[in-house]
Amino acid sequence: MLLDKHMNLLVNGVIATTIDDATFSKVLGIYSEEGFPERPIFALALAQGEIEFKKLKEEAAKILMPWQMFLLESSKLDVELARIEGLRHKAAAAKVTKRTGSGSTTSKRILDRLLRLQSYVSNSRTLPKNPFCGSLAGLSPVDAAATIRAHFGIDENLLRKKSKANALAYLVERIENGQVNVSLGVLTNKILPHLPGSRNVYRNTSGFAIRDECLPFMFLPSEINPEERDGRQIYTLAYLVAVMGLDSYEFQIQKDFTVSMLSSKGRQALLYEIASELLMPRSVTAALRGTQITESTRDNLAKDYKLTPTAVVVTLRRRRLLTKEQYDALLPAPPAPGSVTKSTARTPSIEKSVRKFNGGHAYDLVNADFATRKITGVQAQYLLFGGPNRSGFRTYKKKLGL
Repeated sequence: MLLDKHMNLLVNGVIATTIDDATFSKVLGIYSEEGFPERPIFALALAQGEIEFKKLKEEAAKILMPWQMFLLESSKLDVELARIEGLRHKAAAAKVTKRTGSGSTTSKRILDRLLRLQSYVSNSRTLPKNPFCGSLAGLSPVDAAATIRAHFGIDENLLRKKSKANALAYLVERIENGQVNVSLGVLTNKILPHLPGSRNVYRNTSGFAIRDECLPFMFLPSEINPEERDGRQIYTLAYLVAVMGLDSYEFQIQKDFTVSMLSSKGRQALLYEIASELLMPRSVTAALRGTQITESTRDNLAKDYKLTPTAVVVTLRRRRLLTKEQYDALLPAPPAPGSVTKSTARTPSIEKSVRKFNGGHAYDLVNADFATRKITGVQAQYLLFGGPNRSGFRTYKKKLGL
């Protein structure tokens, strides 16, 4: 660690100015879980008390942090950090629900990005209240599932004809149509850093929802977490919709889905029952009572109703269609270490990546405000890209004719 109060900023080996070492460390700590201080360039700078300006700009670009933040006066940086923490606190107070992924960390970067967007949208628009929020209170799981289908216009028959990937896309489109902003994780076009430390955090990040009575925000990991297969994300989507409908953001799906679902009681159990009823109605599984339920039965149900085989078995056990012995025999074994298919960083056009990550509603509103010059290009970049991205924004504007 530094012994001096300041770090030297060099230009071609000559000291150009100094940076408050506390400021340098605070900037690197904004997303502490991504391990920026351990990156070789930053670790060397912290050890030697100096860094080349060119290297600082290059590293800042890689971690998608504005290099200007490193040069802020300590007091000004504290104001910015207080603003970020204020939004995080607001989210905690308003309630954020999440489904933990392969670990227990939720990316602060992703959460901050969506909180910034939600704050901008709510402050720049007078939106109507979403009638769905809280509308499931007092309803049975069957009636709640029917209310969800009606509000979002979900066609059960059409849904079942689709592959799981297409079913997920269909549900996302329908839920956005019902006045919910759905954000999907991407690793393309510099929307998020594509670095080992960051990727580890994203692998531990799964779906979550941010409460808002007008435009709730929902996040699904999509391509950033290879363990979140389509069937698993579909169930998470259904669960988060139930959360919004019951206004019960204090509940979440735990990492161990099987234990969590089987042991749940009260309001948390109701959330599982609504999600399960929406995707695989009791009227379907009731016909199985008294019949032999085999692995083939399990897999056909998983295919037809867009669930994972595990979710099918747990649901059948919860509905008392399986004994403990049958449940144990049908429950799929967890994947072997290293057997999970790695996510692939695709290369779609930049506007598709931006829309996917920010969600359709926020994407349209920010684009409209930039087109009418209610916000500047820099503001649009911070909202849509998370920071300055001049070359990317030029391409983006050209693609959309902005």
